[in-house]
Amino acid sequence: MLTWDVAKGTCLTVCTNVGQKVARVTWLGNDRVVWGTTVTYWSEGGKPVDHDKPAGAVLDRATGHLRWTFRGFV
Repeated sequence: MLTWDVAKGTCLTVCTNVGQKVARVTWLGNDRVVWGTTVTYWSEGGKPVDHDKPAGAVLDRATGHLRWTFRGFV
């Protein structure tokens, strides 16, 4: 995941290889980046699947360090 500084024409790599497809990215204040994806928690037969995978995470914008993960969108 990259963040771009359009004025300077440069980019910063925030993170790589989050382990799944990233569907959405947004800012959370000036110092955090949030990514999210769609996770299927239950199969059609009612069995749990992907129940241990986060639906997204909050990262430190400058370092890319993980601050926390979350399991669904509100």
